[in-house]
Amino acid sequence: MLLISVFNISCSSDFKYTKPASSPQIESELKIDKSIDQIYQEISQNFKNPPFTINNFDKNRSIIEITYTGDPEKYVNCGVINSNYKNFGGNGTFNISAAAAKQDYKYMGGVEGLVTVSRYMELTGKVNATLTNINESQTQVKIKSQYILEVDSLEASLHPPPRKYRNKITLELGQIVEIPEIKIFCVPTGKLEKDILLLLN
Repeated sequence: MLLISVFNISCSSDFKYTKPASSPQIESELKIDKSIDQIYQEISQNFKNPPFTINNFDKNRSIIEITYTGDPEKYVNCGVINSNYKNFGGNGTFNISAAAAKQDYKYMGGVEGLVTVSRYMELTGKVNATLTNINESQTQVKIKSQYILEVDSLEASLHPPPRKYRNKITLELGQIVEIPEIKIFCVPTGKLEKDILLLLN
């Protein structure tokens, strides 16, 4: 009884995961005061540096294919993880974005005791920009995007053996999707579309 009493006093945990809000309404079309030829001439300069890559620009179909690869947090909201724990070995407090490229935190589980989580995430954002000629000096640009989120997660504790999860999910603007097993939800913020339109403008 004494051991149980000491454990209850010395060990505590407060873990909370806050889901992201739904995706905001984003304007995916823009009228640009440039001709299609002018946009093509400038595109190599505007997208010459990472994290953006021009995969293809098809003048015949007036389509530009652009890819973003990097930190998901820049363009995806996966909510917030809050963890406070206290045990015989010490205590800790974590408040982190669940969309960060690298996540390390701890929480008190049930029979497994203190759980250490190490997680890596990478986003590939694929954007197709369709150009429509309005007149000699104006072009309508319409954006269509797809988000591919890859997640590697390791959860280690004294009992049971470490658990490894590898997930890959696909999202589109306006969708909120759960990452299986780790129970985290992600939603595009719309900033990727804004940034692409800004670079094309």
